[in-house]
Amino acid sequence: MLVRVLTEPRNALLKQYTELFGLSGVELRFTSPALRQIAKSAIAMNTGARGLRTVMERILSDAMFESPGSSIRYVLVTEAVSKRECPPAYFARGQQHVFHSIIATEEEEWAVRSEERKSSTTGNNSTASGSGTSRGQSGRKRAAGFT
Repeated sequence: MLVRVLTEPRNALLKQYTELFGLSGVELRFTSPALRQIAKSAIAMNTGARGLRTVMERILSDAMFESPGSSIRYVLVTEAVSKRECPPAYFARGQQHVFHSIIATEEEEWAVRSEERKSSTTGNNSTASGSGTSRGQSGRKRAAGFT
């Protein structure tokens, strides 16, 4: 899947952009739904993995110019941002708690939607104990840029 191409290789695009923003003292984060939407956008362009950079550039182009040298310390790319419905969310140094709460909220909503989709496709409304927890933690790790 293209999400793995974004996150897993040693020189993955996600790591490149995180490092690029980090050079300016800005923490860049993507939520799991945002990563999936970026992959879907590349597939829709019929470019596959080669189109991932184009999609990322379109999403982050304004942030790459606005954040260095400003009071912006956190940039968040959510699902809505990756759908190009709104610009990336910018947060100043004192807004770290808001930044992390938005990430947590979107990750939790995504976990619920994933479980609903999984249960509707399997026809089983009950889930194994503990399965939602591990998915939520790995989703948070992906959103944090850790894979």
